[in-house]
Amino acid sequence: MPSQLFFSNFDFEYQLNERYRPTPRIQRLSDELAFCWLALADGQDQVLLQHPVDTEFTKYLQQAGLHCPRFISDDIEIEVEQLTPWGWSKEAREFATTFGLLDDLPALDIIRKVNSRQWAVEFESETEQEERVSWLLTSQSDLEAALREIDPDEEWLIKTNLSMSGRDRIAGRGIQLTTANAGWIRKRLSSETPLVLERRLKIEQEIGVQFEITTSGDPELVDLLPMLVDRTGRYAGSWLLDQGSLLTEWQREVDSLAEIAITIQQDGYFGPVGFDVMRYRNQHGELQTRLFQDINGRYTMGRVAAGWRRYLQPGEVGCWLHFAQRCETKAELEQWWGIRLQLIEPTVRLIRTSPLCHAGEIVGHQTGLLIATDETTLRRQVQAILDIQSN
Repeated sequence: MPSQLFFSNFDFEYQLNERYRPTPRIQRLSDELAFCWLALADGQDQVLLQHPVDTEFTKYLQQAGLHCPRFISDDIEIEVEQLTPWGWSKEAREFATTFGLLDDLPALDIIRKVNSRQWAVEFESETEQEERVSWLLTSQSDLEAALREIDPDEEWLIKTNLSMSGRDRIAGRGIQLTTANAGWIRKRLSSETPLVLERRLKIEQEIGVQFEITTSGDPELVDLLPMLVDRTGRYAGSWLLDQGSLLTEWQREVDSLAEIAITIQQDGYFGPVGFDVMRYRNQHGELQTRLFQDINGRYTMGRVAAGWRRYLQPGEVGCWLHFAQRCETKAELEQWWGIRLQLIEPTVRLIRTSPLCHAGEIVGHQTGLLIATDETTLRRQVQAILDIQSN
């Protein structure tokens, strides 16, 4: 495989908005998330950072038996054959062009279309549903009409058309808007910048279905990774379970998504695509499936997580965990990890996959790879970690 430079534009959806300017906070988050590329990177690869990595972390990776790419923070150090961004935004294209790494790419407008919630809602409206779960809003009258279909005590979410996962959204209940929610909507809603209203569904299970779409030939199923979510419904990790069993359980959904991937291909898109699929309970308690919880024409955390499978021995299973923590010093963060490591049973491994510090600051977004000999043990260990997280 050609050597790669992993380009950490984790604000990809924001970059699809023409007037976007990254804030220092977003730039810092992208630098922290850059270490997620470790799942895919090999020794000949490079990861571009804004600031140099601490040598303490590279030594730790070697001791942990993980492949260690070259972390670089200066453009003049680039020595690779291809660029691998989180998503092919205009900024990623310009960077690739500057360094002679531009490859054949889909048109930017089709990339924007596939990654928009508008496209997903319109596609979802054409499929059979026992109850509608999403509405496209381009005006105040669209909002009022959508809310009339919501039960008086039913919860809902309103999201922007292009945004990072779990961000740029508000939550509400019933037909009445709070003053804050009404102001948020009024500031953002227009025919050029639509919003999407969704029922807040009672999640039973979520899974990421990862495809690779080429310019010709059938889309390739790369992996299926059930998602771990926290109490607020936000992504907290990916399960690395037996693929054969997962495919048997989700075959009908995979077949449907393969057909959708062909439609995306026919529209002119090629590259990585991730579908977030949800099983949920409707208002009557009946189990339903939503194929379009999210569609991403880019890399996803699930697609990246699939790379950790190379560290599993035959028969082993794993979970790549994502943690939010509020430690203020390195010593506090070391203790934070120490408490979690004390929970680990003798046959289980927990490998930290993010640095403790970067550019003189604590890394707020921590990740770790948990590996066990069987799924029962794995789930017990994950639950023990989640329990301590919530305390």
